[in-house]
Amino acid sequence: MIEYRPFQNTDLPAIVDLWREQPQFRRLSSTVSRNDLDHLVLSKPYFDPDGFIIATINGQTVGFVHAGFGPNASGSELDLQTGLLCQLRCRKVPYGDDVRDGLIRQALAYLAGRGAKTCYSASKFPYVPFYLGLYGGSRIPGVPQEDEWLLQALRSNGFRENEPIPIYQRTLAGFRTPIDRQLMTVRRQFQLVSLVDPLPATWWENCMLGWAETFAFRIHERDSQQSVGGVNFWEIQPLSSEWGVRSVGMFDVQIDAKFHQQGLGTFLVGQALTQLMQQGVGLCEVQVRASNHQSIRLFEKLGFEQVSQGLEMVREL
Repeated sequence: MIEYRPFQNTDLPAIVDLWREQPQFRRLSSTVSRNDLDHLVLSKPYFDPDGFIIATINGQTVGFVHAGFGPNASGSELDLQTGLLCQLRCRKVPYGDDVRDGLIRQALAYLAGRGAKTCYSASKFPYVPFYLGLYGGSRIPGVPQEDEWLLQALRSNGFRENEPIPIYQRTLAGFRTPIDRQLMTVRRQFQLVSLVDPLPATWWENCMLGWAETFAFRIHERDSQQSVGGVNFWEIQPLSSEWGVRSVGMFDVQIDAKFHQQGLGTFLVGQALTQLMQQGVGLCEVQVRASNHQSIRLFEKLGFEQVSQGLEMVREL
């Protein structure tokens, strides 16, 4: 008989063992430890044991599902109307599909009971309350296409594909920013400023990345020293240790609207990547919505290549 119950602290060793038994792919940490889960999941200020549901058969842990919530628009507190099915993992056991489906039902009931109207899996950025660094890469792009088991489980339980999230990477060895007449003009009028140990912009960003090594770059007008754009990076740990190359994830590329189409984005990101390369970073990854054609053109201009994609899965509650 399958039984379901909330997480208890004594479950952690069994969760680690179950995680390590999963079919491995590049975007799922294969060396997850108790310390990783404690640091990146259990210690979050909004962690709720009732949302971390354990499935057992005859007292043996055979699966778990973790449901949670993301931030409101200002990043100051949780938004309980949008739920997340953050992780779902099961052992290969008899009645495995029943375990899987039961866990999903339990998670959806938990979310609906707290006011959620919609559920995304495994995230809708910046709705990433848990597992960043253990799953997904530079972000959690919904469900990575390599996670075939989870995609099948979600489709079988009423989730639909909302939007693909292409994943791009760029090796930084020998990187050089493209040079043309427009960029030479930008270089004369603007300069790059790097920020050491930048403060998180919001409570939510602090919850997501306050533990990580981050890098921030801003582009300033030389005459006024006014900031007109910026880009942020974080070191993808512990996943990049498993990849064997020091890797960063790019996020929040912003250029003031009045400076669009003037080459500032290429200058900003190109100069930032050059500095990161000089600091020993070997790989940069960025994830972007398929509908964001302008950003995709920028990344491809800088030599990024698509290596995978995620699928944003959604279900109304």
